[in-house]
Amino acid sequence: MKQSITADTNLFLPVLAGLLLFLGGCNFESNPEELAPDSPKANQLVTAQPATSHNSYDSLTWEGVYSGVLPCADCQGIETNIILHRDNTFNLTTRYLGKDDQVFENSGTFRWNEAGRGIRLQGIADGPDQYQVGENQLIQLDKQAQRITGDLADQYVLKKRVATPNHTPVAIFASRWLLTELLGKPVTYEPPWLTFEKVDGRVTGFSGCNNLVGNAVFGEGGKLRFSQMAGSRKACPDTTREMQFLQVLRSTVNYRLNDKTLVLMNAKMAPLATFERP
Repeated sequence: MKQSITADTNLFLPVLAGLLLFLGGCNFESNPEELAPDSPKANQLVTAQPATSHNSYDSLTWEGVYSGVLPCADCQGIETNIILHRDNTFNLTTRYLGKDDQVFENSGTFRWNEAGRGIRLQGIADGPDQYQVGENQLIQLDKQAQRITGDLADQYVLKKRVATPNHTPVAIFASRWLLTELLGKPVTYEPPWLTFEKVDGRVTGFSGCNNLVGNAVFGEGGKLRFSQMAGSRKACPDTTREMQFLQVLRSTVNYRLNDKTLVLMNAKMAPLATFERP
């Protein structure tokens, strides 16, 4: 019995050695992985300029202001404005329509994905942070960087604002404008104020208790309209004066400006409000 086992072993060892030599000589190489445009790796975020060419980063003038009202599960919509700057920084403002007038602001940097077709806003803890960059539009993506589907899919789009003729007077940017007269009465209390910014016609200010933000659109022939005005939600003991001031802004249709005075008017009616530089 022992002699039989030894004979079988002596026969098996040369066969095993030959098999090992055959396997060692084979070169098992897998083909490099080909990424589909919408695969997760194609959407991998990078900090530097995307390596590929003929993409949104290279082919589009993507810097600018994008605005729209995005779908909301428990409100009338999310009024959203995103400003993309060439240095890969952004400014984001959102307001939940039908709830209150509070404006939420975020700013920071964004990163392009490897394909150069999408971005992620850094530091956004809640809410959407990934967008596909198209021609004159941003398309909101889900958390997996994929297009949102369903009946409301075409509503997840922010449109780029097209430049219009600029009728904004340069002198308006000089400084903060303090309210000195409201509806014909002098202001003897802590005055509201406005500051007009050069970026996309934005206006910020103080309405007597709350901070405010919105847009100021200057037109030809001294026309002026305030829009999308919203403020913080402080508990104010008396909001009468503040409400008057906000109503004046909503009623303004034209203005008069000199070196030190800004007057808001409603056509040919008596001046609504007078501001002066400090």
